[in-house]
Formats: sequence, C-alpha cells, structure tokens
Amino acid sequence: MSEPAVRLVVGNGASPPTAQPRGSANCVWCARPFTPRRTGGSAQRFCSAGHRQAFWIAARRWTMRAVEVGLLSVDCLKAAQTSVHAEGDALRSE
Repeated sequence: MSEPAVRLVVGNGASPPTAQPRGSANCVWCARPFTPRRTGGSAQRFCSAGHRQAFWIAARRWTMRAVEVGLLSVDCLKAAQTSVHAEGDALRSE
C-alpha cells in the first residue's frame, strides 16, 4: 500500500501584508487590516473571534494529519510544550 498523498499549504493565499498606519494590524486569517483593541492583554492577531476559532480549528486538523502521515511526531509536540525550539531528537527525519 502506498502512503496517502499529503499537501501542506502554508498561509491562506491572501496577499502579503502591506505598510499600514500606526495602530492597525492585519488579521492572520484573512489578511484584512483591523484596529486592535486598546484594553491590554496579548497582542491581537485576528479581526474577529470567528477568525481566531477558524485558525485554531485548521491548526489542530493540520497537526493531526501531519501526525497520521508521519510528518510530525507526538514527541516533537511534547518537546514544543517546554521549548519554542524543537529539539533535534524530537524531530522525525526519514
């Protein structure tokens, strides 16, 4: 049996961000400009809660597919919990 074909897509196909006025940002999901909240907290990366949820749903699905076809190991995910940089032993190379 051959392994299933996997197509990894990076980005959402939107145009790259352009220069924007101070105090505005581009949504990670749709790349449209928006004005971030001013109430503090973490940096706002999405223009709406729906786009934030869509991003994380897609990220979880991508991760599961990558684990299922062997592109990513669970050990790599565990290592990522303790460090921003994956350790060499945690990455699977074939």
